[in-house]
Amino acid sequence: TRGVPTLLATITHSIVRWLLHAHLRLSYSSELGAMLAYRAHARIVRSPSHRKAIKKIELDELLHREALLSILSDRRVYPWFFLEWLFWGIGRTVGFGCSVWGEWVSAFGASIFEVNGIAEYTRLAALARRVNDEQLALHMEELADHEREHQEYFSTLAQSIWRGQSSSPE
Repeated sequence: TRGVPTLLATITHSIVRWLLHAHLRLSYSSELGAMLAYRAHARIVRSPSHRKAIKKIELDELLHREALLSILSDRRVYPWFFLEWLFWGIGRTVGFGCSVWGEWVSAFGASIFEVNGIAEYTRLAALARRVNDEQLALHMEELADHEREHQEYFSTLAQSIWRGQSSSPE
């Protein structure tokens, strides 16, 4: 009877580790989509200060992607081609949409996408804690904080565009 709880704990740990790896792969690929969308978003923005801020966020997404690839590689887990292809298509489609939708919808949509990023990194932190990887959990919380900063920027930008203000959000 002592073997059954140990077996269940081992199976649970394996499932949680698999989920962690799947979500790391998902986050890695979704950063590609975000990067491509922000590249196009920056092109349609009239304000040079907004364009510069969005280009900085695009760079942050690239840095997140590099950090995630390093984490995946250290675990001998590699990106899924299908997710790369899927998020490449999403990023290019959303990027094209930016030229159609205009600045307000693009900023509002980016704010919503960043909320999803916050949730994903928070989920990753929880999964990392379930497999007793506190260092990874802290790193994922740090990435969630970066996404939160991006979300606040885009939310403020959307509000300022809606109000017809042309100054950069603080």
